[in-house]
Amino acid sequence: MDRHGNPPRRSRHAPSIIQTYHCGTHCTLGVIIATPITYGVGLEIFGSTLWPEVVGDYVGAVALGVAFRYSAEAHAGGRRTLAAMRKFFRSDLLTVSVFELGLLGWLALMHFLAFHNAFPCLPRDSAAQ
Repeated sequence: MDRHGNPPRRSRHAPSIIQTYHCGTHCTLGVIIATPITYGVGLEIFGSTLWPEVVGDYVGAVALGVAFRYSAEAHAGGRRTLAAMRKFFRSDLLTVSVFELGLLGWLALMHFLAFHNAFPCLPRDSAAQ
């Protein structure tokens, strides 16, 4: 402190920006992992693969959030690990849920409105559908 002075102050927006990137990581990796599994297994609900994909993406994002939080706090001992899990379910679960709501809402909007019958010449099992 004597040599370099006071550290620079953080912006008041920094915690929410960090939390958004942190949450976006869970959600993106959850989608990358869960979507191929959903299509690979061939799950369908109401004749559509959209709904199992929505459930799989959300569960994948939450599972990765718990795993990330656990791995970050596991070296500190058992009591810290339980505190980290409580912290995830109190704060991170809300941000993951809101991020997924926006992400999956956009997915549903594009599925039902923009691309529902946009490619009639392609077979239904095509990657574009």
